[in-house]
Order: sequence, then structure tokens, then C-alpha cells
Amino acid sequence: MKIIKDENGLIVNKAWPIETVRAEAALAAMVEEQSRQAAVRAIPMDDDKTALTVAPLCPEWAAGEKYEAGDIVNRNGQPYRVIQAVTAQEHQPPESAGMLAIYRPIEVTHDGSFDDPIPYVDGMDVETGKYYTYNGLLYQAQADMKPCVWPPDTPGLWQWRLVTE
Repeated sequence: MKIIKDENGLIVNKAWPIETVRAEAALAAMVEEQSRQAAVRAIPMDDDKTALTVAPLCPEWAAGEKYEAGDIVNRNGQPYRVIQAVTAQEHQPPESAGMLAIYRPIEVTHDGSFDDPIPYVDGMDVETGKYYTYNGLLYQAQADMKPCVWPPDTPGLWQWRLVTE
């Protein structure tokens, strides 16, 4: 190992063994990942706008991974917020039936206004007053539904209003 010192006797360069370089790189990557996770988990659960800005930096969902509440994962181009801690199972991806208590889809591009309605996705968080499209029709939510498992065209459901004008 070669040590180079400057005029003050301080080490300015050190030829590290490759194992040390690899360990340093692994440690730096681990610290960076933990910092990213902490920042994502600090986003309030109802702040989809901020969640969407970091979603592209978040990992693809993977079976066997452990996720904590507040994590954001992506699957088939759709970001999901993890609602409660889980070890992901191959047969229970975020979009599968019965997984709304674990993963909630996050709306990606629409603001929910009359001019920019949100395409309805089963299990999404629906907010009172926002507009949604479903099967080519426009609906307005009459109540918060978090998560929503009742499509807007569900007969007799007062929580949705079909917009006809």
C-alpha cells in the first residue's frame, strides 16, 4: 500500500486494496438507499403530488423484498404507495385482488378537474369533488373513498354522480 502526503504531512492519496474500494462503494450505496427510503417515507400518505415526483426514483416491485409503510414501488408503469409493512409475495403483486390494504395505486398525470379528469383505477384513493372517467363516461366523486373498490357505474351507489353536462 502506497501513501502520499502533502507538504503538511496530510494523506492526499492512498492506494486502497480492491476489497476496501468495493466495501467503501457498497457502504456508500447502502447509505444513499437508506437516505432515499427515509425521504420517501417522510412524504405524508395523502400527498400524491410529491409522491409522484419521487416515484421514478423508486424501485420496481419485486417478490421477496420487504417494504415499509410509506414506501413507493412501481409495477408495470404504475406507482403504488405501500400502506402497511409487507414482504412481497410473487402471487400477490400490487394490482391483484385483495391487496388494497397493502398497496394503493397513485394517480400519475391528471389533476381531477372537469377538464382533466382522472382515469378510474380499482383501489385508488378517490376524493370528494374530483372528476374521474370510467368506460368513456365522466363522473364526479360525492364522497372520499380510500380505497375505492366501487367502480363509478355501480348501480345505486350515491358516492358517484354521472356528469351529463
